[in-house]
Amino acid sequence: MNKKKIFAVLMCLVLVAVFALTACGTPAEETPSETPAQEEPAQETPAQEEPAEEAPTAESDEQFEIVMIAKTEGLAWFDAMKRGVAEFNDDFADVNAYQHSPEGADAAKQAAMIEDYIAKGVDAICCVPNDPKALIPVVQKAKEAGIVVVIHEGEDLAGIADWDVEVFDNYEFGRVMGQKLGEAMGGKGKYAANVGGLTMQTHMQWWQGGTDYIKENFPDIELVNEQPYEDQDDAAIAYDICKEILRAHPDLNGFLGCTVESGSSMCRLLKETNNKNVKVSCLAVPSALGEYIKEGWCANGQGNSPIDAGYATVMCAYKVLKGETIEEGSTVDLGKPGMDNCNVKDGVIKGDATIIFTPENVDQYDF
Repeated sequence: MNKKKIFAVLMCLVLVAVFALTACGTPAEETPSETPAQEEPAQETPAQEEPAEEAPTAESDEQFEIVMIAKTEGLAWFDAMKRGVAEFNDDFADVNAYQHSPEGADAAKQAAMIEDYIAKGVDAICCVPNDPKALIPVVQKAKEAGIVVVIHEGEDLAGIADWDVEVFDNYEFGRVMGQKLGEAMGGKGKYAANVGGLTMQTHMQWWQGGTDYIKENFPDIELVNEQPYEDQDDAAIAYDICKEILRAHPDLNGFLGCTVESGSSMCRLLKETNNKNVKVSCLAVPSALGEYIKEGWCANGQGNSPIDAGYATVMCAYKVLKGETIEEGSTVDLGKPGMDNCNVKDGVIKGDATIIFTPENVDQYDF
């Protein structure tokens, strides 16, 4: 019995060994079949590399940084212009456009701001200059740095900047202002005139056009100040100037205001003193002069949409950045009414966007 038990135990051990060997051999036999599974990550390599292939596309979706430097902060006109720049920014996904202006209408401050944006390396600088000629060196510097420069209301920079954008013919705009004033005065009497500053080119063009028209067509109307008063686009200064004009010329019959601040200040004083002898023809925005136009204190208020002017100026810079060709002698669409068929000549892009505000239409405008 002991021998049989020993034999049985030995047989069991043999069977166990055989089974163990069989079990160990199974993975070795399956190894070839598992090899493709182990190599699957290598087959998936293209899928893993897809982000790397897409990266250049994402980088090619370039975003252009465009800054608008207006004359000054805190004026209704340039607050409205800022809205136009913001509207353009919202309309174009590949743009970061914004407005940043100095405190006070100061050409030196504008030049310093342009220097800062050159150092920052923005793609384009748009500017409404207080003194175009004073900005010539810094505009040249921006161009040398490869920055697109588009000017609004500064024809002296045409040919130096990429383009100057004008919403209308400035001299003719002034002539309309003068015509309206002469007619309101009944063709006779005395008038005074005001600009933002003697270096503000468009203001001087308006002043020249207006005074020329009156001189040519109303010989019985006299200009009391051969050189225009200057209010620096400042409402407080404008109010004091208008008080001084009325004090110095109690027999005044008219006022030609080439700033919103001077026109609204004169109308305010006339209303406060119930003076109905002075007719006002001036640059206007409805938010500042709407009530005076409806009440008759302002005989003529005219201008354009500063919202659209801001939009159109940035649009011009965008077209240059995108490589669109703007040719001399052609026309170009800058995306806003009166600016959708602009004439291109001598570095100036000129629209036809004049608005004459009347008691009937002034409430239609939201600037």
